[in-house]
Amino acid sequence: MITYEETTSGGRYFASFLLGLTGPPLTFLGVYCIACPKCCFGSCPTIYTYDGSEYNLEAELFSECISKQLENNDIDLLRQKIIDDTLKLKITNEALETHFINKLEVVVAEHPIGTELYPTIDNKLLLVSKTSPLAFASSKDGNNLTDLLTKADAKYYRSGVNKVNELRNGPVFDWVDIKVPSQKNSPTKMIMKYRNTLLSTTLLYDVVIGSQGVAGLEWTNKMNTDPVYASQFKMIYDTFSGIKIKLFDKGIWKDLGKFKDAGPLNWKYIAAELPTTYSDSLFIRLEFIPDNFMIDYIVFDTTSSANNDIETKIIYPVEVTDGNGNKSDSLLNFINNDDLNYLKTEPGDSYYLNYKITAKNNCEQTFLIRSKGYYNEWIRGGWINDTSHRYKFNLYDIKGTLSYLADSWIENSELLEREFFHSKFSLKEEK
Repeated sequence: MITYEETTSGGRYFASFLLGLTGPPLTFLGVYCIACPKCCFGSCPTIYTYDGSEYNLEAELFSECISKQLENNDIDLLRQKIIDDTLKLKITNEALETHFINKLEVVVAEHPIGTELYPTIDNKLLLVSKTSPLAFASSKDGNNLTDLLTKADAKYYRSGVNKVNELRNGPVFDWVDIKVPSQKNSPTKMIMKYRNTLLSTTLLYDVVIGSQGVAGLEWTNKMNTDPVYASQFKMIYDTFSGIKIKLFDKGIWKDLGKFKDAGPLNWKYIAAELPTTYSDSLFIRLEFIPDNFMIDYIVFDTTSSANNDIETKIIYPVEVTDGNGNKSDSLLNFINNDDLNYLKTEPGDSYYLNYKITAKNNCEQTFLIRSKGYYNEWIRGGWINDTSHRYKFNLYDIKGTLSYLADSWIENSELLEREFFHSKFSLKEEK
Protein backbone atom coordinates (compact mmCIF):
# COMPACT_ATOMS: atom_id res chain seq x y z
CA MET A 1 0.00 0.00 0.00
CA ILE A 2 1.40 3.37 -1.00
CA THR A 3 0.19 6.95 -0.72
CA TYR A 4 0.01 9.82 -3.11
CA GLU A 5 -1.12 13.43 -3.18
CA GLU A 6 -2.82 15.28 -6.00
CA THR A 7 -3.74 18.94 -6.17
CA THR A 8 -7.03 19.58 -7.95
CA SER A 9 -9.38 22.52 -8.30
CA GLY A 10 -11.04 21.31 -5.12
CA GLY A 11 -7.79 21.32 -3.15
CA ARG A 12 -5.42 18.58 -2.01
CA TYR A 13 -6.52 14.97 -2.34
CA PHE A 14 -4.73 12.40 -0.18
CA ALA A 15 -5.32 8.74 -0.94
CA SER A 16 -3.88 5.28 -0.96
CA PHE A 17 -4.28 2.04 -2.86
CA LEU A 18 -3.49 -1.57 -2.20
CA LEU A 19 -1.08 -3.34 -4.52
CA GLY A 20 -3.26 -5.96 -6.18
CA LEU A 21 -4.81 -6.93 -9.49
CA THR A 22 -4.44 -3.46 -10.98
CA GLY A 23 -0.78 -3.11 -9.96
CA PRO A 24 2.34 -4.91 -11.10
CA PRO A 25 2.21 -8.70 -10.66
CA LEU A 26 3.49 -9.88 -7.30
CA THR A 27 6.58 -12.06 -7.32
CA PHE A 28 6.95 -14.92 -4.86
CA LEU A 29 8.98 -12.61 -2.61
CA GLY A 30 6.25 -9.96 -2.80
CA VAL A 31 3.70 -12.47 -1.58
CA TYR A 32 6.15 -13.63 1.09
CA CYS A 33 6.50 -10.04 2.33
CA ILE A 34 2.74 -9.74 2.71
CA ALA A 35 2.59 -13.04 4.58
CA CYS A 36 5.54 -12.19 6.84
CA PRO A 37 5.99 -8.39 6.92
CA LYS A 38 8.53 -8.65 9.73
CA CYS A 39 10.79 -10.72 7.44
CA CYS A 40 10.51 -8.54 4.36
CA PHE A 41 13.71 -6.98 3.06
CA GLY A 42 13.89 -3.23 3.17
CA SER A 43 16.58 -0.66 2.62
CA CYS A 44 17.43 2.60 0.96
CA PRO A 45 18.81 2.69 -2.62
CA THR A 46 21.56 0.10 -3.03
CA ILE A 47 24.73 0.56 -5.10
CA TYR A 48 26.63 -2.32 -6.70
CA THR A 49 30.03 -2.16 -8.46
CA TYR A 50 31.35 -4.52 -11.15
CA ASP A 51 34.55 -6.45 -10.43
CA GLY A 52 34.99 -7.89 -13.94
CA SER A 53 32.74 -10.91 -13.42
CA GLU A 54 29.82 -9.84 -11.22
CA TYR A 55 28.20 -6.91 -9.44
CA ASN A 56 28.86 -6.69 -5.69
CA LEU A 57 27.05 -4.62 -3.09
CA GLU A 58 29.12 -1.57 -2.12
CA ALA A 59 26.83 0.98 -0.48
CA GLU A 60 23.34 1.90 0.63
CA LEU A 61 22.42 5.55 0.27
CA PHE A 62 20.95 8.00 2.83
CA SER A 63 19.70 5.23 5.14
CA GLU A 64 18.41 7.71 7.77
CA CYS A 65 16.26 9.70 5.32
CA ILE A 66 12.86 8.02 5.71
CA SER A 67 10.76 10.97 4.52
CA LYS A 68 10.92 14.10 2.38
CA GLN A 69 11.34 16.35 5.39
CA LEU A 70 14.37 14.29 6.48
CA GLU A 71 16.07 14.39 3.07
CA ASN A 72 19.81 14.85 3.52
CA ASN A 73 23.26 14.38 2.01
CA ASP A 74 25.30 11.19 2.29
CA ILE A 75 28.75 10.07 1.21
CA ASP A 76 29.97 6.50 0.65
CA LEU A 77 33.36 5.02 -0.11
CA LEU A 78 33.65 2.66 -3.09
CA ARG A 79 36.42 0.12 -2.59
CA GLN A 80 36.21 -1.30 -6.13
CA LYS A 81 39.04 -0.16 -8.43
CA ILE A 82 38.49 0.67 -12.09
CA ILE A 83 38.86 -2.13 -14.66
CA ASP A 84 40.05 -1.25 -18.17
CA ASP A 85 39.59 2.44 -17.38
CA THR A 86 35.91 1.81 -16.58
CA LEU A 87 33.86 2.01 -13.40
CA LYS A 88 30.49 0.25 -13.63
CA LEU A 89 27.69 0.91 -11.13
CA LYS A 90 24.22 -0.53 -10.65
CA ILE A 91 21.49 1.31 -8.69
CA THR A 92 18.65 -0.88 -7.42
CA ASN A 93 15.40 -0.74 -5.49
CA GLU A 94 15.04 -4.21 -3.98
CA ALA A 95 12.51 -3.38 -1.27
CA LEU A 96 8.82 -2.56 -0.88
CA GLU A 97 9.68 1.13 -0.87
CA THR A 98 9.60 4.16 -3.13
CA HIS A 99 12.99 5.85 -3.48
CA PHE A 100 13.43 9.53 -4.38
CA ILE A 101 17.01 10.17 -5.52
CA ASN A 102 17.70 13.87 -5.80
CA LYS A 103 21.43 13.78 -6.52
CA LEU A 104 23.97 11.05 -7.23
CA GLU A 105 27.53 12.09 -8.00
CA VAL A 106 30.55 9.88 -8.52
CA VAL A 107 33.66 11.63 -7.25
CA VAL A 108 37.22 10.59 -8.05
CA ALA A 109 39.73 11.79 -5.47
CA GLU A 110 43.43 11.81 -6.33
CA HIS A 111 45.91 11.82 -3.44
CA PRO A 112 49.59 10.96 -2.78
CA ILE A 113 50.85 7.43 -3.33
CA GLY A 114 50.85 5.42 -0.11
CA THR A 115 47.96 7.32 1.47
CA GLU A 116 44.36 6.23 1.93
CA LEU A 117 41.26 8.39 1.80
CA TYR A 118 38.04 8.08 3.83
CA PRO A 119 34.82 10.06 4.14
CA THR A 120 34.31 11.63 7.55
CA ILE A 121 31.42 11.86 10.00
CA ASP A 122 30.67 15.36 8.66
CA ASN A 123 30.75 14.33 4.96
CA LYS A 124 34.26 15.63 4.27
CA LEU A 125 37.38 13.76 3.08
CA LEU A 126 40.36 12.81 5.23
CA LEU A 127 43.78 11.45 4.25
CA VAL A 128 45.46 8.70 6.25
CA SER A 129 49.16 7.95 5.82
CA LYS A 130 50.10 5.34 8.43
CA THR A 131 47.68 3.44 10.64
CA SER A 132 48.21 2.02 14.11
CA PRO A 133 46.02 -0.46 16.01
CA LEU A 134 44.17 0.61 19.12
CA ALA A 135 46.09 0.18 22.37
CA PHE A 136 43.23 -1.36 24.32
CA ALA A 137 39.46 -1.82 24.04
CA SER A 138 36.89 -3.17 26.47
CA SER A 139 33.13 -3.56 26.57
CA LYS A 140 30.77 -2.05 29.13
CA ASP A 141 30.89 -5.43 30.88
CA GLY A 142 34.68 -5.25 31.10
CA ASN A 143 35.45 -7.83 28.40
CA ASN A 144 38.70 -7.31 26.50
CA LEU A 145 37.89 -6.49 22.84
CA THR A 146 41.36 -5.45 21.69
CA ASP A 147 42.11 -8.46 19.47
CA LEU A 148 38.54 -8.56 18.12
CA LEU A 149 38.66 -4.96 16.83
CA THR A 150 42.18 -4.82 15.37
CA LYS A 151 41.45 -6.69 12.11
CA ALA A 152 38.96 -6.01 9.32
CA ASP A 153 37.84 -9.64 9.21
CA ALA A 154 34.04 -9.47 9.75
CA LYS A 155 34.55 -10.75 13.31
CA TYR A 156 32.78 -8.04 15.22
CA TYR A 157 31.54 -6.83 18.56
CA ARG A 158 27.81 -6.52 19.14
CA SER A 159 25.93 -6.20 22.41
CA GLY A 160 23.72 -9.26 22.02
CA VAL A 161 19.95 -9.60 22.19
CA ASN A 162 19.92 -10.10 25.96
CA LYS A 163 21.12 -6.55 26.63
CA VAL A 164 18.06 -5.17 24.84
CA ASN A 165 16.01 -6.29 27.86
CA GLU A 166 17.28 -3.22 29.67
CA LEU A 167 15.37 -0.93 27.26
CA ARG A 168 12.08 -2.01 28.81
CA ASN A 169 12.78 0.37 31.69
CA GLY A 170 13.72 3.35 29.52
CA PRO A 171 16.77 4.70 27.69
CA VAL A 172 20.00 2.81 28.31
CA PHE A 173 23.26 2.61 26.33
CA ASP A 174 25.99 0.08 25.71
CA TRP A 175 29.53 1.21 24.94
CA VAL A 176 33.07 0.30 23.97
CA ASP A 177 35.91 2.07 25.78
CA ILE A 178 39.15 2.55 23.84
CA LYS A 179 42.64 3.69 24.72
CA VAL A 180 43.95 5.51 21.68
CA PRO A 181 47.63 6.20 20.92
CA SER A 182 48.21 9.85 20.07
CA GLN A 183 50.99 12.23 19.20
CA LYS A 184 51.35 15.39 21.26
CA ASN A 185 50.14 18.58 19.55
CA SER A 186 48.78 16.62 16.58
CA PRO A 187 45.20 15.51 15.84
CA THR A 188 44.50 11.79 15.77
CA LYS A 189 42.49 10.28 12.92
CA MET A 190 40.14 7.42 13.75
CA ILE A 191 38.76 5.04 11.10
CA MET A 192 35.98 2.60 11.91
CA LYS A 193 34.33 -0.22 9.96
CA TYR A 194 30.79 -0.91 11.16
CA ARG A 195 27.17 -1.50 10.21
CA ASN A 196 23.76 -1.63 11.83
CA THR A 197 22.05 -4.79 12.99
CA LEU A 198 18.36 -5.10 12.11
CA LEU A 199 17.32 -3.41 15.36
CA SER A 200 16.80 -0.01 13.72
CA THR A 201 14.88 -1.74 10.90
CA THR A 202 12.62 -3.31 13.52
CA LEU A 203 12.12 0.13 15.06
CA LEU A 204 10.90 1.57 11.75
CA TYR A 205 8.94 -1.44 10.47
CA ASP A 206 7.35 -2.97 13.50
CA VAL A 207 7.31 -0.24 16.14
CA VAL A 208 6.91 3.07 14.33
CA ILE A 209 4.83 2.12 11.26
CA GLY A 210 3.60 -1.42 11.86
CA SER A 211 2.08 -0.69 15.28
CA GLN A 212 -0.10 2.02 13.70
CA GLY A 213 -1.76 -0.28 11.17
CA VAL A 214 -3.49 1.63 8.40
CA ALA A 215 -2.78 4.88 10.28
CA GLY A 216 0.79 4.37 9.13
CA LEU A 217 -0.33 5.96 5.85
CA GLU A 218 -1.25 9.16 7.63
CA TRP A 219 2.00 9.07 9.58
CA THR A 220 4.02 8.76 6.35
CA ASN A 221 2.14 11.70 4.87
CA LYS A 222 2.79 13.74 8.02
CA MET A 223 6.50 12.94 7.92
CA ASN A 224 6.61 14.09 4.28
CA THR A 225 4.60 17.30 4.67
CA ASP A 226 4.81 18.53 8.28
CA PRO A 227 8.26 20.07 8.93
CA VAL A 228 7.56 20.69 12.62
CA TYR A 229 6.58 17.10 13.41
CA ALA A 230 9.39 15.72 11.23
CA SER A 231 11.98 17.89 13.01
CA GLN A 232 10.68 16.67 16.38
CA PHE A 233 10.96 13.07 15.17
CA LYS A 234 14.52 13.72 13.96
CA MET A 235 15.51 15.35 17.24
CA ILE A 236 14.36 12.32 19.25
CA TYR A 237 15.75 9.87 16.68
CA ASP A 238 19.15 11.58 16.76
CA THR A 239 19.27 11.14 20.54
CA PHE A 240 19.20 7.36 20.22
CA SER A 241 20.67 6.65 16.77
CA GLY A 242 24.28 6.30 15.66
CA ILE A 243 27.45 5.72 17.68
CA LYS A 244 28.34 8.71 19.84
CA ILE A 245 32.04 9.56 20.21
CA LYS A 246 33.02 10.77 23.69
CA LEU A 247 36.40 11.90 25.02
CA PHE A 248 37.33 11.54 28.69
CA ASP A 249 38.87 14.87 29.63
CA LYS A 250 39.40 16.35 33.10
CA GLY A 251 37.05 13.87 34.73
CA ILE A 252 34.10 14.17 32.33
CA TRP A 253 33.00 12.66 29.03
CA LYS A 254 32.86 15.28 26.26
CA ASP A 255 30.82 14.75 23.09
CA LEU A 256 32.88 14.85 19.87
CA GLY A 257 30.16 13.91 17.36
CA LYS A 258 28.93 10.56 16.14
CA PHE A 259 29.11 7.89 13.50
CA LYS A 260 25.66 7.97 11.91
CA ASP A 261 23.51 4.91 11.23
CA ALA A 262 25.06 3.02 8.33
CA GLY A 263 22.21 0.66 7.47
CA PRO A 264 22.21 -3.14 7.87
CA LEU A 265 23.31 -4.26 4.39
CA ASN A 266 26.97 -3.43 4.03
CA TRP A 267 30.02 -2.51 6.08
CA LYS A 268 30.72 1.20 6.08
CA TYR A 269 34.15 2.84 6.52
CA ILE A 270 34.02 6.30 8.13
CA ALA A 271 36.71 8.50 9.67
CA ALA A 272 36.62 11.01 12.52
CA GLU A 273 39.28 13.52 13.48
CA LEU A 274 39.95 13.60 17.22
CA PRO A 275 41.18 16.78 18.93
CA THR A 276 44.78 17.76 19.48
CA THR A 277 46.11 16.54 22.80
CA TYR A 278 49.06 17.17 25.09
CA SER A 279 49.17 13.52 26.12
CA ASP A 280 50.47 10.37 24.47
CA SER A 281 47.06 8.69 24.68
CA LEU A 282 43.34 9.45 24.49
CA PHE A 283 40.46 7.68 26.18
CA ILE A 284 37.46 7.37 23.86
CA ARG A 285 34.00 5.93 24.50
CA LEU A 286 31.80 4.73 21.63
CA GLU A 287 28.22 4.76 22.95
CA PHE A 288 25.09 3.30 21.32
CA ILE A 289 21.72 1.68 21.94
CA PRO A 290 22.26 -2.00 22.89
CA ASP A 291 22.58 -4.41 19.95
CA ASN A 292 22.10 -1.70 17.32
CA PHE A 293 25.58 -2.08 15.77
CA MET A 294 28.26 -4.50 14.72
CA ILE A 295 31.75 -2.98 15.08
CA ASP A 296 34.39 -4.89 13.13
CA TYR A 297 37.51 -2.75 13.00
CA ILE A 298 39.01 0.41 14.50
CA VAL A 299 42.36 1.89 13.51
CA PHE A 300 44.15 5.20 14.01
CA ASP A 301 46.59 7.50 12.23
CA THR A 302 48.70 9.45 14.72
CA THR A 303 51.18 10.87 12.21
CA SER A 304 51.10 14.47 11.08
CA SER A 305 52.58 13.84 7.62
CA ALA A 306 49.32 13.34 5.73
CA ASN A 307 47.73 16.69 5.05
CA ASN A 308 44.64 17.08 2.93
CA ASP A 309 46.49 17.14 -0.40
CA ILE A 310 43.45 15.94 -2.33
CA GLU A 311 42.20 16.80 -5.78
CA THR A 312 38.62 15.87 -6.54
CA LYS A 313 36.46 15.96 -9.61
CA ILE A 314 32.99 14.75 -10.48
CA ILE A 315 32.80 12.23 -13.31
CA TYR A 316 29.70 11.61 -15.40
CA PRO A 317 28.49 8.35 -16.96
CA VAL A 318 29.12 7.79 -20.65
CA GLU A 319 26.27 5.27 -20.81
CA VAL A 320 23.08 4.77 -18.78
CA THR A 321 20.68 1.86 -19.27
CA ASP A 322 17.74 0.43 -17.37
CA GLY A 323 17.49 -3.17 -16.20
CA ASN A 324 16.34 -4.32 -19.63
CA GLY A 325 19.23 -2.71 -21.49
CA ASN A 326 17.29 0.29 -22.79
CA LYS A 327 19.21 3.55 -22.93
CA SER A 328 18.12 5.94 -20.16
CA ASP A 329 20.26 9.02 -20.67
CA SER A 330 17.38 11.20 -19.45
CA LEU A 331 18.04 9.77 -15.97
CA LEU A 332 20.92 12.24 -15.64
CA ASN A 333 18.46 15.15 -15.69
CA PHE A 334 17.13 13.86 -12.37
CA ILE A 335 20.33 13.02 -10.49
CA ASN A 336 22.90 15.57 -11.68
CA ASN A 337 21.80 18.44 -9.44
CA ASP A 338 20.35 19.13 -6.02
CA ASP A 339 16.97 20.44 -7.15
CA LEU A 340 13.28 19.55 -7.23
CA ASN A 341 13.74 16.85 -9.89
CA TYR A 342 13.94 13.35 -8.42
CA LEU A 343 14.68 9.96 -9.89
CA LYS A 344 11.76 7.98 -8.47
CA THR A 345 12.19 4.21 -8.32
CA GLU A 346 9.72 1.49 -7.37
CA PRO A 347 10.34 -2.10 -6.22
CA GLY A 348 12.29 -4.05 -8.84
CA ASP A 349 13.74 -1.03 -10.67
CA SER A 350 17.43 -0.95 -11.59
CA TYR A 351 19.78 1.21 -13.63
CA TYR A 352 23.32 0.68 -14.92
CA LEU A 353 25.82 3.55 -15.17
CA ASN A 354 29.21 3.21 -16.87
CA TYR A 355 31.99 5.74 -16.23
CA LYS A 356 35.26 6.22 -18.12
CA ILE A 357 38.28 7.29 -16.09
CA THR A 358 41.96 6.90 -16.92
CA ALA A 359 44.04 5.09 -14.30
CA LYS A 360 47.10 7.04 -13.11
CA ASN A 361 50.45 5.79 -11.87
CA ASN A 362 51.60 8.98 -10.12
CA CYS A 363 48.84 9.07 -7.47
CA GLU A 364 46.20 7.04 -5.68
CA GLN A 365 42.63 7.19 -6.99
CA THR A 366 39.69 6.71 -4.65
CA PHE A 367 36.05 6.71 -5.74
CA LEU A 368 33.12 7.94 -3.67
CA ILE A 369 29.42 8.54 -4.13
CA ARG A 370 27.83 11.75 -2.92
CA SER A 371 24.07 11.37 -2.79
CA LYS A 372 20.96 13.11 -1.53
CA GLY A 373 17.40 11.87 -1.30
CA TYR A 374 14.84 10.04 0.80
CA TYR A 375 12.56 7.01 0.71
CA ASN A 376 9.08 5.96 1.86
CA GLU A 377 8.14 2.53 3.16
CA TRP A 378 5.11 0.78 1.73
CA ILE A 379 2.45 -0.37 4.18
CA ARG A 380 2.43 -4.17 4.48
CA GLY A 381 -0.94 -5.89 4.53
CA GLY A 382 0.08 -7.82 7.62
CA TRP A 383 0.44 -4.58 9.56
CA ILE A 384 -3.19 -3.71 8.85
CA ASN A 385 -4.53 -7.20 9.62
CA ASP A 386 -2.58 -7.59 12.86
CA THR A 387 -4.81 -6.34 15.68
CA SER A 388 -2.69 -7.82 18.46
CA HIS A 389 -0.65 -4.68 19.08
CA ARG A 390 -0.85 -3.48 22.67
CA TYR A 391 1.15 -0.42 21.71
CA LYS A 392 0.50 2.25 19.08
CA PHE A 393 3.44 4.47 18.19
CA ASN A 394 3.50 7.81 19.96
CA LEU A 395 6.51 10.02 19.25
CA TYR A 396 6.45 11.48 22.75
CA ASP A 397 6.15 8.17 24.61
CA ILE A 398 9.85 7.31 24.57
CA LYS A 399 9.68 4.73 27.35
CA GLY A 400 6.75 2.95 25.68
CA THR A 401 8.50 2.97 22.31
CA LEU A 402 11.71 1.50 23.70
CA SER A 403 9.79 -1.10 25.70
CA TYR A 404 7.86 -2.24 22.63
CA LEU A 405 11.08 -2.23 20.59
CA ALA A 406 12.69 -4.53 23.18
CA ASP A 407 9.70 -6.89 23.08
CA SER A 408 9.67 -7.01 19.27
CA TRP A 409 13.45 -7.45 18.91
CA ILE A 410 13.71 -10.21 21.49
CA GLU A 411 10.77 -12.06 19.92
CA ASN A 412 11.68 -11.59 16.25
CA SER A 413 15.43 -10.97 15.87
CA GLU A 414 16.29 -14.61 15.16
CA LEU A 415 13.59 -14.85 12.45
CA LEU A 416 14.58 -11.49 10.96
CA GLU A 417 18.27 -12.27 10.75
CA ARG A 418 17.54 -15.63 9.15
CA GLU A 419 15.03 -14.44 6.53
CA PHE A 420 15.55 -10.70 5.92
CA PHE A 421 18.39 -10.86 3.40
CA HIS A 422 16.69 -13.65 1.43
CA SER A 423 13.58 -11.58 0.71
CA LYS A 424 14.87 -8.94 -1.67
CA PHE A 425 12.31 -7.83 -4.23
CA SER A 426 13.15 -9.38 -7.61
CA LEU A 427 14.57 -6.94 -10.13
CA LYS A 428 12.52 -6.38 -13.30
CA GLU A 429 15.34 -7.36 -15.64
CA GLU A 430 15.66 -9.56 -18.69
CA LYS A 431 17.68 -12.70 -17.94
